[in-house]
Amino acid sequence: MNLAREAGASVWGAVFRIDEAEIAALDRFEPGYSRIPVSVNLRAGGACEAQTYLCEQRETGLRAAPWYKALMLAGAREHALPDAWIAFLASLPVGHG
Repeated sequence: MNLAREAGASVWGAVFRIDEAEIAALDRFEPGYSRIPVSVNLRAGGACEAQTYLCEQRETGLRAAPWYKALMLAGAREHALPDAWIAFLASLPVGHG
């Protein structure tokens, strides 16, 4: 799943603290994506600044690989994200791979 810039839109996820060396490894693993700052509203209250990856290139008909969709769903369930978000992820079409 890729983020898209859309006024007023939001997504659910988990926030992790990682070492600088791990950030460099992620940058290498995400070619074609830019690391961008985001403001995160925390479930426990308050907010924090974080970073995520965004690909500005859009292609019609792109689909997540089945293994990636399963990974997103497992992570959403593990972190007890809202049922509506899990249902949204479950509704995403998959491709081959």
